[in-house]
Amino acid sequence: MEKKSTIQSKGPRITQRAPKSCYQCWKRRVKCNKQIPCDVCINRGLGHLCRRENVVVKGVVLNDPAARDTVELEQDNLQLKNTNAMLQEKIRILERALIDKETPHRLIKSNHGSNPIQKKEIDIYGTGVHLAVRNLTKDDEFNKSFTYDSMEKLANFVTEKISCELISFNLENLYQIHSALHPYKFWEEHKLFWKTSSERHLTSKIDRSTDDYLWMAIWYALLAGSLFTLSDELEIGLGLRTEDYFEMAQIATFASLECLHRGQFLRFPNIRSIQTFCVLATCFHGFAGVHLQNALLSCMIYIARALNLDDLQVSQQQMSLLDFEVSCRLWWILVIIDWLECFNRDSIIPIRDFQTAIPRNISDKDLILNIATESTSYTSISFNKFMIEMSSIKRDLYFENELKISKSTLSHLLLADLKLDELQKKYIEIMKPDLNFNSMDYSFDRNQESSRFCRFLMDMKIWHERLEINRSVVNYVTNEEWVQNYRNRCLQYACNVIELFSDRNLPFFYKKFWFASEHTISASIFLLVDMIITERVMNPNDNRILLIQQYSPLLHTLKHTHMAVRGGLRIIEALIRVIQKNEFDVNIADTMGMRELFKELKQEPRVYDLSQSQKIQALFQPLQDSEYNLREILQDNEWEQLLKWLQTNC
Repeated sequence: MEKKSTIQSKGPRITQRAPKSCYQCWKRRVKCNKQIPCDVCINRGLGHLCRRENVVVKGVVLNDPAARDTVELEQDNLQLKNTNAMLQEKIRILERALIDKETPHRLIKSNHGSNPIQKKEIDIYGTGVHLAVRNLTKDDEFNKSFTYDSMEKLANFVTEKISCELISFNLENLYQIHSALHPYKFWEEHKLFWKTSSERHLTSKIDRSTDDYLWMAIWYALLAGSLFTLSDELEIGLGLRTEDYFEMAQIATFASLECLHRGQFLRFPNIRSIQTFCVLATCFHGFAGVHLQNALLSCMIYIARALNLDDLQVSQQQMSLLDFEVSCRLWWILVIIDWLECFNRDSIIPIRDFQTAIPRNISDKDLILNIATESTSYTSISFNKFMIEMSSIKRDLYFENELKISKSTLSHLLLADLKLDELQKKYIEIMKPDLNFNSMDYSFDRNQESSRFCRFLMDMKIWHERLEINRSVVNYVTNEEWVQNYRNRCLQYACNVIELFSDRNLPFFYKKFWFASEHTISASIFLLVDMIITERVMNPNDNRILLIQQYSPLLHTLKHTHMAVRGGLRIIEALIRVIQKNEFDVNIADTMGMRELFKELKQEPRVYDLSQSQKIQALFQPLQDSEYNLREILQDNEWEQLLKWLQTNC
């Protein structure tokens, strides 16, 4: 026994067979059930010491205690991290509950008890605006079918030269928004595609590899984004009408989705699938509405997790700098869409549920040269770094985790407004024009037109979010306090959005981007409804009405290519006619006054109809007062009933 003990202390025993019994049972010559820990050791109170003997079998060390301890430590560390994240989330919930408990006088009480009021009972500023701008109503004009005849039409139009012009426009103006690929690398692939492919466009034959189809999905997505957001100069140069470009953009979108399916993106996770989605996100709302984007977003997040894009850490970087940074960007674009565009759904990506690092502010040139040096100036990823901050503020402070009840508190809303104000000042400083810019030294990082476009979109998005935040404060203060302290903020943010959209010095293609018109319509409806329900005397020549009418021609230009604009114009023009009649004296809390508003609205004729005979139909069919509560009809989350009603009657 002493000899065996000495051998054991000098090193692992060499044997021909791996031990199955634990070392304690083998040494005591007792029967072991060959489990770790075994029943014998557990009964003796030594379960924590139950291990198999460390031996060498055919030159291989088995049951090494050091290796086993490392694995156990890693498992314990992971378990501790999960426990820590869970406890932090519980602390946040308790903190919110404590704030709610300490400020009960700030909350409006529900008719059903003493709990904080639900949005459906107070948020009368919604006015169905999301229905108007989120493409939820049926519209036959946008219900196009995809055939190979239409594909042939696109193929005849998109030659190599036109493809280069459209791709160049996208990479110069939209690349900093979608950040889905590396421009230089894609240009090389694009040149190779036109040199080597005999059949450049999609046909009825499935004659390409899955990877080729996924590359074509990205290509068609870039074409769709360019055709949808085309500048006036390029539109004239290519020689088609606006309606033709929109039809081409629709066909390119359908072709991109078809290539995704042929590339079997649901069967084999591939990063090109995510790249396609991120590019299409710049024009999804113009063709397919919010539902298709939400459905595909779920698929793309699943694919990203399957590719481990949710666990990319700089300290564990094993791929090239270019691939690593592009992968980080793709994951965070999905996060931005999930956290910022959350209408009619819950978030898919929980907070602190991933480890991927925020993309570094590295220029495209340095990525190619494999130089991991962060820039202090504006680069092609700067816009999305700001969007990451904005989406994180929303997800952390005023994101609605449930569709019916907001988890935000008054203190969270005020803090979110303050943080967005600080973010706006920060990006204004970084995105200042570069006076030393030399057009001969062009790069995707230093494109002044693109950074100006990003500045436009950032201002539009932040003012919209701040309008939504301060509008939501009405849920937590009295009506009088909201009118006194927060209404002017909302009016200012709404006017800022409209004035920015109306700015004649900005290129028209800026206003084609999907949320520019949506946010402008939302701000306009807020101004008009605010006039009706808060002011005793309504002036038809009010500056706010003149401001809205000033940009109205822009919306009429977009109504044939933007589904959101058609629905928004119906509500805006009906509300303006109500104000011009000047027949109301409505108080913010006067439900009967709101009923009168709807009675007036339902008598207004439709703005757009398919036939002359239908123009005598009312915009709204009669509502039964006993069946509907106007506070519920007007608010955002009661959209399902109103949607069905709009589809039937509008």
